[in-house]
Amino acid sequence: MKIFLIRHGETEASVLKWLCGRTDVPLTDGGIRQIQGIAAFLSGRKPAVIYTSPLLRARQSAEILRSRFGVTIVEDRDLREVDFGDWEGLTMDQIRLRAPAELDHLRRSPDTFVFPNGESVADLVLRVRGFMGRVIEAQERDGTCCVVSHGGPLRAALLDALEIPLRNYWRLAIAHGSVSCLSHDGGGVVLSLLGCMP
Repeated sequence: MKIFLIRHGETEASVLKWLCGRTDVPLTDGGIRQIQGIAAFLSGRKPAVIYTSPLLRARQSAEILRSRFGVTIVEDRDLREVDFGDWEGLTMDQIRLRAPAELDHLRRSPDTFVFPNGESVADLVLRVRGFMGRVIEAQERDGTCCVVSHGGPLRAALLDALEIPLRNYWRLAIAHGSVSCLSHDGGGVVLSLLGCMP
């Protein structure tokens, strides 16, 4: 069984480098091209289903994949980006000026961090773990599926599947418009692709 983990394509928010959690923003033309490249890259590995975050940028990415493969899209709220709370819409430079101690906490100890009036990184991992468990149960042993989501949930999925401690949350760089792959077999989980940008 292969699970292709796809980060949605570029958005204006990612170009401007502001935190975009629950805000709905569309893909840029460049983001559309990124996902078209992933669709071409996966052309020989047709998925049985595409799971997606319900947020616009992920849904648009999933629709591009569906247009290539003609399979069902299933939206799942557990694939939404982390709730950044009061930091939504801010750049890291703005956060550094407003809340330097909290930003340092996030970078040093993500496993104990809660975004102000938002979600904790640990809670993000728990909801993504629940989603991944459902996917593994739903797919046949040698099935293939695509999961279209955001940087936070995909990072959480990879750390959890590989049993990497959450304190290493920032050690995985997952670019917009990139694809990673987890292979599941009787012997466990194998990371066969990480952050590939076709």
